[in-house]
Amino acid sequence: MWNIKTYTFLSVWVVLLLFSATFNTNSISEKKNKLAKTQSKALFDEIVTTRSWNARHGGVYVPITKNMQPNPFLKVPNRDIFIDSLGLHLTMVNPAFMTRQISEIANSESNLRYHITSLKPIRPANLADTWETIQLKQFENNTISESFDFIPEDTIFRYMASLTVEKSCLKCHAQQGYKEGDISGGISVTIPATEYIDNAFIENRNILIVHFLILILGCAGIIYYQRTSYHFLEKVQAANYQIHTQNVELKLQKETLNEANKKLSDTNNTKDLLFSIVAHDLKNPFVSLMGLAHYSVEMLEKKEYDDLEEVNRLIYSTTEKTFYLLKNLLDWLRLQTGQISFSPTYCNFHMLISDVIELYTIIAKLKQIRILNNVETNMNIFCDKKMMETILRNLISNSIKFSNPNGEISIQSKNENNSIVISVSDNGVGISKKNLVNIFSTSIYRTPQGTNNEHGTGLGLVLVKDFVELHSGTIEIHSKLKQGTTVFISIPNKKE
Repeated sequence: MWNIKTYTFLSVWVVLLLFSATFNTNSISEKKNKLAKTQSKALFDEIVTTRSWNARHGGVYVPITKNMQPNPFLKVPNRDIFIDSLGLHLTMVNPAFMTRQISEIANSESNLRYHITSLKPIRPANLADTWETIQLKQFENNTISESFDFIPEDTIFRYMASLTVEKSCLKCHAQQGYKEGDISGGISVTIPATEYIDNAFIENRNILIVHFLILILGCAGIIYYQRTSYHFLEKVQAANYQIHTQNVELKLQKETLNEANKKLSDTNNTKDLLFSIVAHDLKNPFVSLMGLAHYSVEMLEKKEYDDLEEVNRLIYSTTEKTFYLLKNLLDWLRLQTGQISFSPTYCNFHMLISDVIELYTIIAKLKQIRILNNVETNMNIFCDKKMMETILRNLISNSIKFSNPNGEISIQSKNENNSIVISVSDNGVGISKKNLVNIFSTSIYRTPQGTNNEHGTGLGLVLVKDFVELHSGTIEIHSKLKQGTTVFISIPNKKE
């Protein structure tokens, strides 16, 4: 029962899902690192602002206590003072001393750590570790001004940025030979990575679960379609055998035989059209998808991300077009075999149109086409919702296909003679009179290429006409070359 096309569809589907899962997990990892860097930089900026305030005031005095002893490395006049009127012994806290105390508080309360360091520290405890030394050397060489890394063995993120000597800093650092504008060192910020990793793990797990479910559903759909096609061909073969038998045994029953021949001809036309669409219109997009997916995998392996966004857009666009072609084909086959049911109900027409327009947001944006929903927000219509979605989807898709960039598509409706008249208009390339005559024929009319070389089968308009007639409605197409096309659909308006 399975053939090469079935295996091809399944292979492409698996590759697409694997690509999507890989892309999403990589995005989550990048988001995790970006979020950690943003938080680290914000903490660094807070420390720098606090230091700047302290430096601009020439340091601040605080009472000397058991936990606040004078800074032995601060060599400035009036480091310690006594206020007779208050009986207070005060000591000066400079920016470096204040940074160290803030780091001790942060480390005890939230495992955050700040470390002010330099290649020439005044205080030995401020000596840079190996990682900090590498960054400081790059700061001094003006190679970078900040650095961010994930340290897996310690499960931490580390951020460091340089400190520039300001005029207010020379009070303490002039003795080291620094002058205003020099790089005096930097402040490193260390934050635990466990929470970020745990959140990323949960997101990745959810992504993989969703992709797995989509993979299973997609494979089930492909297998179901393959089996349906197989049984359909079995029915055709059975009908051929039955007709052959009747030709031999019932030569005198001409009228019955003619009718059977007509049914056989219709069935064969349906089969031929089906094979034509599957062989060309469905095969080509999947070949393109395989090529794009392979190219995307190569770019990811080589870490060449410049064209990855454009490739993803092409994959999405091709997948969406192929999906709706396949949906049209399945709907048409169900209609031909009498397996489709007509279940009309009342629904809000404005919302229905908006939902369909949303499906084409990306494609319309790529061609810079505006789609206007001019239907009143309280307009209700009595219709089969799924069929009406298919009708609107095909008409809007055709308008996009044959509209030039910066074009406009308008959907309107009005009550007229106990019916609702729906119109879908565009200012695209239009349709010639010759093509208008045969536009609803699957055997004669073949849809030309769109303004961006989009391909089509002509099956969409045939399906639209059949669905409109199931609603006891009518369809008309008015068009002029280079001026655009308007499709009018009239549906009986049943009052609630």
